[in-house]
Amino acid sequence: MQDHEEFGLDWCYGRLMKRTWSLDVRLTRPAWLEKRPALEAVTWQSMVGRLKRRQVAGLAALFVTSEGVGVVHVERQGQEAPCVRVCAFQTVARGQAPGKVAQTLIKSQKLEKARFVGVLDRSAYALFPAEPPDLPREEWATAMKWRIKDQIQFPVTQAVLELFDMPGGGGAGSESGRVYVAAAKDGEIRRHVQLFVDAGVQLSVLDIPELALLNLTRWMPEAREGMVLLHLESQSGLVMVIKDGQFYLARRMESGAEALEREGGAGLANSPFLDRVALEVQRTMDYYESHFGQGAVGMLQIAPLPVAVPGVREGLAERLGMRVKYMNLREILTISDTVADGDLARALLAMGAAVRDMDPGV
Repeated sequence: MQDHEEFGLDWCYGRLMKRTWSLDVRLTRPAWLEKRPALEAVTWQSMVGRLKRRQVAGLAALFVTSEGVGVVHVERQGQEAPCVRVCAFQTVARGQAPGKVAQTLIKSQKLEKARFVGVLDRSAYALFPAEPPDLPREEWATAMKWRIKDQIQFPVTQAVLELFDMPGGGGAGSESGRVYVAAAKDGEIRRHVQLFVDAGVQLSVLDIPELALLNLTRWMPEAREGMVLLHLESQSGLVMVIKDGQFYLARRMESGAEALEREGGAGLANSPFLDRVALEVQRTMDYYESHFGQGAVGMLQIAPLPVAVPGVREGLAERLGMRVKYMNLREILTISDTVADGDLARALLAMGAAVRDMDPGV
């Protein structure tokens, strides 16, 4: 697993902690709170108090969809595969506060004392490669703000950045030595954090979808030799290349499973959506081979879909001329038979975030 910066509480509390979250780090009141009021109903002292409470083993993740809120809890015993002990979802009615619904759901699963992680919405941040500055690593994020000011759609003074290494390449045009920059508006970070505050739980890390998906693929033998992963949400999609526990690149799509479902009724033999997906996959593979000095990728894995649409695997295999499989989460993680496949699809990123600290090699 490549080293990457934590998307954690340091995003929200004036860089409270750097890189690795740990309960035994020294907690100091950040200067950020001297100039701004604390988030509603939360003081610095109460936050520190929550950190000291006895914890539930493993990691829990809280997530929100257009229909409601969900929670997953993942734990690992010894060298066994991670076990999804909880995967619960609760609809949010009009007028209800998602945070309060989440609080009730968490209490019903007895997870109030769990350590929680979350995942940023894809619309909440931008991700792009950049040349790192010639400075000590701890100064990169600050210096990088002024380098990327023309690549973001909001004032650089409102930008929150995190960086992680790109894998080195070997050919002409290699990406060796470059980094990925994730840039989010500080208001978006606070919006995501507020859900956890309202739910009354301890948030330790905010991840991004690319790294949450990477966490899951570490448990897939196919990912060691390299594969393309297709992840479709309702109105967006992501095509990414992963090899040997490393994230190489990703390409976003502006349409998702809803478009696939609309076309599925008439059959997918002439589906414009599958044509677009195949084109994005091909472009992603071409870039991977040319810029990272890598050989051809032989497999495409389709992450669990929000809706079941027959013919997706066959349609993409025919268009791309490569092996195409559905990702089977039940082969990767230990999951109760009582968890519906539909819940697996909408909780996928949350599960990926919740296995972030679980190393298959340990």
